[in-house]
Amino acid sequence: MKKAGVKTFAWFVIALICFIIIRFFDRELSGMENIIIAEFRGEYSSWHHELVNNYIDMVRGIQETGFYYDYEGSLVAAEGPRSSTVKNILVCMVDQNYIRFDPIKMIRGRFIWNSDIENRNKYIVIEKSMAVELFSSTDCIGRDVKLNGDTYTIIGVYQERNPLVSTLSATSKGRVFVPYYFAALVPDEVMNVQGRHLFLVRSRKNIAGVIVNSVEKNLEGILKTTVSVENVDIKARQCRQKIKFTYFIVLCIALIYLVKHIVPIVRDIYSRFRDRMEDYYFPEAVQKYWAQLIGLILVISVLATLFYLVLTRYSPELIIDPELIPSRLTNTGEIVSKLKDYFIRVNTQQIIVSRFNAFIAHSDEIIHYLCLLLIISSWRMIHILSIVSKVSWNVVQFAKVWDKRV
Repeated sequence: MKKAGVKTFAWFVIALICFIIIRFFDRELSGMENIIIAEFRGEYSSWHHELVNNYIDMVRGIQETGFYYDYEGSLVAAEGPRSSTVKNILVCMVDQNYIRFDPIKMIRGRFIWNSDIENRNKYIVIEKSMAVELFSSTDCIGRDVKLNGDTYTIIGVYQERNPLVSTLSATSKGRVFVPYYFAALVPDEVMNVQGRHLFLVRSRKNIAGVIVNSVEKNLEGILKTTVSVENVDIKARQCRQKIKFTYFIVLCIALIYLVKHIVPIVRDIYSRFRDRMEDYYFPEAVQKYWAQLIGLILVISVLATLFYLVLTRYSPELIIDPELIPSRLTNTGEIVSKLKDYFIRVNTQQIIVSRFNAFIAHSDEIIHYLCLLLIISSWRMIHILSIVSKVSWNVVQFAKVWDKRV
C-alpha cells in the first residue's frame, strides 16, 4: 500500500505540472483568438490611412485595429562612451493600439500615443535590458539615444510580460517602439525594401473566418498592392482544440473508473440500507446509517458533475477552416475542389513572420506532448487509486464478516 501511495503521488505531481503548463498555454492562446494579420510592402501614406479607416468604420465585424511596421537597426547612447551600443534590434513603428494586440509591461514611463504620431514626436520606448546596457539603469526617461543615426528621446521602458511567451514568440534579439510615421517621413529605401507593414485586426467574437477574405480583397483594392492575410484566430482555436480534447479524455477516464469501481459499492450500500428497512422504520434507519447515506449522495453528485462536464463544458469541438465548408454538403465535386484549393494554399503560401504565428507554432508542439503526458499520468493515477480503493473496500468487508463470525 505504501508503494502504491508513492506511485500515486508521483503520477499526481506529473499530472498537476502538465495541467498547470497547459492552462498557461490555453490562457495565452485564448488572447490570440479573433485576430487577423494582413501584411503588405510598399508605400503607406496618410491618404491610404484615411481610406483604410473609412473601410474599418463600415465593417461592423471589426472591433479594433493596430498598425505595425518594422526594420532592423542599432541603438547608441547619445551620452557616454561610444561602446554603449545595442546592435541587431528590431525597430517597430506602431500606433497606440498595438499594445492591445501584443501586451507588454511598462515599468517606467509610457507607451506610444496617437498624439505622438500626429505631432511627429521622435520618441522611443526601449526594453529593460537595453536601458541597463546603455545607461546602467532603467531610470533613463527623458534621455536621448541615436537610432540609426537619428536622435530619439526615451519616453518609456518596458519588459516582456512573460519570459516564456517572449522566448517562444521571439523574432529578433530585441525590440524598440517608435511612433508610426507615414511614407513621406521615412526614407524610401527603408519603407519599400527593408521593412514590411502589418495591419492587425481584432474581429468581433467568432466571425474572424467570415471577414478574413473581405479584409484581404478590400485592402488590396485600397493599397493597390498584394496583401497577404493570415487567420491567426483559426490557428489559435485549432491549437486549443487539442487541450479541450485532452480534458475530455481525462474526464472520460475518471468517469469510466468511477462507474466501474464505485457503482458496485453504491449498490452494496443501497442493498444493505434496504435490508435494514425491514427491521427499522425509515427515520431510525436514516439515523443509524446516516454516514453511508451521505457517502452515497456524494458519490452520485460526483458522477453527475463529471457527466455534466463531459457533455457540456469539455465536450470536444470540431474546428474547421471556413474555406473548407462547401455551400452544399451533398455536392461532392465542390468538396473535392475546396479540399484541393485548401492544400494548394497551405503548401504554397508563405507564413507571415509575427510573434503570434511563432508562439502558436511552438505552443502546438509543446502542447502535443504535454497533453499526451497528462492523459498517461492521469490514467495511471486513477488506475492505482481504483485498485487501492477496491482492495480497501474488500478488506473492510472482510473485517465486518470476520467480526460477525467471532
